[in-house]
Amino acid sequence: MNALFTLAIGLFVSTSSFAKSSNTVTIGLGEEQVLTNNNISLTLTKIEDSRCPRDVECIWEGDVKAQVEVSKDNNLIGHFQFSLVNDQGEAVEIMPGVSTKLVQAMPYPQGVGEEAQEVTLNITETRMTSCEPLRRVFCTREYNPTSCKAKGVIAQGTNPCTAKAELQLNLCMAGKTVAPSKISCEGSKF
Repeated sequence: MNALFTLAIGLFVSTSSFAKSSNTVTIGLGEEQVLTNNNISLTLTKIEDSRCPRDVECIWEGDVKAQVEVSKDNNLIGHFQFSLVNDQGEAVEIMPGVSTKLVQAMPYPQGVGEEAQEVTLNITETRMTSCEPLRRVFCTREYNPTSCKAKGVIAQGTNPCTAKAELQLNLCMAGKTVAPSKISCEGSKF
């Protein structure tokens, strides 16, 4: 009998197992800022400022777009665009557990053709303070022996879900994290 008993796949997380920290940085055009607490590097590469200048009547208020190059430990993560519309920015996840949003662009245009030369970003990092939630991952009970690997660590499980959960727990206990997209798995014979 090849019956599968499917349990809810989920991760039960208590809020006490996570901590949020927030940094605000101001970066000038062409400048780099390094966040020393997590070694994230931010370089402002481009600003597009179409905001309506002060004392000018416009049909549209305009917006600001800032392009930022993001690196961690000297490895390029990518180029991200942040927007500010009606003085409101939207958070963008730049890497697992780290989101960033544009909160200000200065100076505000005083005349036509003037653009901001620096931006202020708010970076919020959410990190696990305990590996305990990873012990409570529920997977299907299918039998499909699998081996998963990331950051030089290998874990085996009775199926891909259990192998990934075991790998993430092992990495967490070693003080490391990994994005799910960076985990490679393959079926194996035990």
